[in-house]
Amino acid sequence: MNSEAYDDIITIAVGLDNAKKKYRVYRGLLCHFSGYFDRMLNGSFKESGSTYLHLRDIDADTFHVFYYWLNSGIVDHSIGNKLLTHDDYWEKITALYVFADFHQADVFRNSVLDTFFLHIEANMKLAISVTPYIYTNTTEGDVIRKLLIDLMVEIGSFKYCKKEGLDDIEKEFLFDCITACTEKKLVPGTSCTIVGFRNMRKEFCQRYHHHDERTLSRKNGES
Repeated sequence: MNSEAYDDIITIAVGLDNAKKKYRVYRGLLCHFSGYFDRMLNGSFKESGSTYLHLRDIDADTFHVFYYWLNSGIVDHSIGNKLLTHDDYWEKITALYVFADFHQADVFRNSVLDTFFLHIEANMKLAISVTPYIYTNTTEGDVIRKLLIDLMVEIGSFKYCKKEGLDDIEKEFLFDCITACTEKKLVPGTSCTIVGFRNMRKEFCQRYHHHDERTLSRKNGES
């Protein structure tokens, strides 16, 4: 990415007509970190060359996190609210992942995955309640599915699992976990949590990150 990425500014309005929030974003920066917006603004779509976009179907809080990350490199999922409940947190962080995946913002998606994993590691609690949302909004083999399956299989202790809680878990996720256990010849609940997290952290980039020129440029601090 060269200095020309910071030349032109476009306005992006997020939300429905009666609840729009506007952002001013460097056009080149946005296109560099999102293949979706790159095609929209530089391709054959009607928005090509436009200096104003209205994104009606995107949650303003989600876009705000992406906007802040574009300018800082930090995933501030709190949206200024430090009193998020456990369920609220997972709802927001998975919405960020789905946004990043749909808009082909691979570097941002990597950062969201890092935040996702570090939060699980810090709280020692798996986010299996979000599996219905994740499985509805991602495709088979998606990396966040793989991460959750690996966490459940390689680290999950099943100590706090309760039968009545199964209704809130995606059944396909449970099947994928059983399949993974069979393939890896692992018995669920027998792994060492601390060692498991340490090993996953060591291999996290290789196992779960998407790598291309945009990813590498952000990682190396290039502009």
